[in-house]
Amino acid sequence: MQLAMRSEKSSSGLSGNAVNWPALLKLQGEAELVFLPSESAFLQEASGLLLSDDDRLIDISGQSFAIVTSPDGHPVLQLMAYKYNCSLADITGLVQAHAAEAGNCCVAKIQFTSFRQALLSVADPTLLVE
Repeated sequence: MQLAMRSEKSSSGLSGNAVNWPALLKLQGEAELVFLPSESAFLQEASGLLLSDDDRLIDISGQSFAIVTSPDGHPVLQLMAYKYNCSLADITGLVQAHAAEAGNCCVAKIQFTSFRQALLSVADPTLLVE
């Protein structure tokens, strides 16, 4: 499987940028987040999933990417960067929902001071700040 970044802008308002790893995979309709330390981890994870165009990748800088799968059946993934970044409040809400899904209580108390702290808390739940 290969990973390709689209660099042109599309009519949906997406443009290509490089992913700053680590990142989180957010599957549409799921509260669970998947921590991805590298591109190779993303490719390995993606190879076992049925991804949709509504799934997204959020990197450590807050850049959000749509995942575009190949329409011809070839195992090539393309990432298209949204024009806007995910805010710290947005990522905090996603991590809170992820923590609640994992059975943590008092998730409303979970707060972060940086994207790095939020992403790493998914990799290591002991880092959750309540």
